[in-house]
Amino acid sequence: MKRIKSLTVQGFRGFNKLQEPIEFHDKLTLISGQNSYGKTSISEALEWLLYGITSKIEDASHNKSEYLGSYRNIHFPEDQTPFVEAVFVMDDGSEVVYRGELQADEAIQRYINGQKVDNWTWAIDAINDPRPFILQHALKNLLLTNPSDRYQRFTKLIGEEELADLQDHFISLSTKYAPPREVTNFLNSFSDLEEKIKSLPSLEKIFKLYQKSDFDKLFATINTECSSRIGKSIADTNEILFELKNLRGISVAKYFDQQLVLESFSDEEEKQISDDTNFLINAITDEFSSEYLDLIKLATIQHIIDRAKFFNHGLAELLNKPKECPFCGHPLAESETTKIQHECNRVNEEESKTKKLQAKREEINSKLKALRKRFEQGYSRLVAKSDTLLSLDTQEVLHKLETVFGIENKTHFDAVNNAIEDVRSKKEMLNSSYQAAVICLDDMGDSLVKSTETPEKIKNLADVLVKHISDIDVYKKKIKDHATTISVASKVLTNILDLQAGTQELSVLIELLERRDLLNKRAVIIGVLGRVKELQKQVKEYVSNKIENTVNVDLTRNVLSWYERIKTEGDPDVHFNGFELPKTKSGAINSTFAP
Repeated sequence: MKRIKSLTVQGFRGFNKLQEPIEFHDKLTLISGQNSYGKTSISEALEWLLYGITSKIEDASHNKSEYLGSYRNIHFPEDQTPFVEAVFVMDDGSEVVYRGELQADEAIQRYINGQKVDNWTWAIDAINDPRPFILQHALKNLLLTNPSDRYQRFTKLIGEEELADLQDHFISLSTKYAPPREVTNFLNSFSDLEEKIKSLPSLEKIFKLYQKSDFDKLFATINTECSSRIGKSIADTNEILFELKNLRGISVAKYFDQQLVLESFSDEEEKQISDDTNFLINAITDEFSSEYLDLIKLATIQHIIDRAKFFNHGLAELLNKPKECPFCGHPLAESETTKIQHECNRVNEEESKTKKLQAKREEINSKLKALRKRFEQGYSRLVAKSDTLLSLDTQEVLHKLETVFGIENKTHFDAVNNAIEDVRSKKEMLNSSYQAAVICLDDMGDSLVKSTETPEKIKNLADVLVKHISDIDVYKKKIKDHATTISVASKVLTNILDLQAGTQELSVLIELLERRDLLNKRAVIIGVLGRVKELQKQVKEYVSNKIENTVNVDLTRNVLSWYERIKTEGDPDVHFNGFELPKTKSGAINSTFAP
């Protein structure tokens, strides 16, 4: 939009009765008047129209309740709706009317050219833009705060918070920079891998390149090392990984040939589960239930449909032999034939009235099939999450696992055993509610075929789906609760097996390849942090030199200049060597005087 043309206010803040529109000049409009004549109300009305809230109420973070009811004029008739309406001139010269009506709950109902809308078309684009309103309360808050907060408030007022944040970050960067916690945690996540590489003399060259964060040379060397162990050169990383895992698996399988894995749910998986759950909930909404129950009406007139089919079949035969009953061959008088034809027409007319309900039956059946398919897919994804862990749940495998862990790592075995029992019980509960839902879905499907719909069937389906959704949440929680424990136990098991099978180098190479993208990210981050240190060094040198020059040169010159001005005839000449700041052994200015 280009500019505001006019503003009409009724029942909002200081405006009671409907006033003439306030016309705005196309360049500049000044509004003057005595106190309490509505100047602020005009600005707040426009602010409320555009944003659905005024900054006075939005900034009242501690006590918004004191402003409850403050939008509506206290004298405005209760049976009328307060509103603010503005006409805007667009870039192409056209005009658009924006109207906001104040609801009973103090929310805004928006209209564009008389059409109700949920949001203004530009609302998303304006989220990060500063609001063009500096009202009396904002200036008052600005003046009454302390100098430090005043600067922050002023930058917010003019929409320059990002600039202020940039300044803060630059100051931090130039003095004593601390990387964000996420960066520190990310770099620390490689500590175990670093220790493994460092402990293996055969991977010394790889460790040196790892320390230098030279990603390209690092992985070129890793590929060479992998090729020598595989016995052939392979370019594709996935193929290399397959060969390495196969080699390690053959050696380790002599001691333990199962996987110890239980991964938590990724963000993508969480979203998929949420979508599946919402689909199930929507499947048993009032609309679906109502549509299904409507089919009960169809069941009550099923005999009409059956009779119509009967008559239509007989009528086709009757047309071929009009003087014989098409079903028993008994001779028919002409009056009897006419009566049969009339009855057939009547039944067909009644049947035609049921077409809509029959089409609805097909529609409900399609929805039911879609629900069944989505339900099965969601369940399969969920139970697959724990399949690998629960495959260990046999006496033979658990005994072998306990033996591999040994006495010194019994706590890890106990944690694995506990996780298996816990997850298994929740999976069985999930499976039980799943089977109950499948039975209900089958029952409803049969009812559509046999025209035996009843209210109890839709109620039973709703009950079992609600139970299944609850079981999903419990099952998910148990997976999350044990995922970290199993991950730690799996690392311990890997180390034990590698020691027993002599496959430490293979495991390290496998981990390096699996974390290739993350290692590239690590190299980039370390490079950035290195440049930050160089920046800090340059800033420190610059500031140190500036301080030293100011003290040694400028201050010395000022002292001598003042001495020349105050000395009298006969005063001795002074040979002043200037000031010198304390320095460290390396020759740098002491940190007390430099950043």
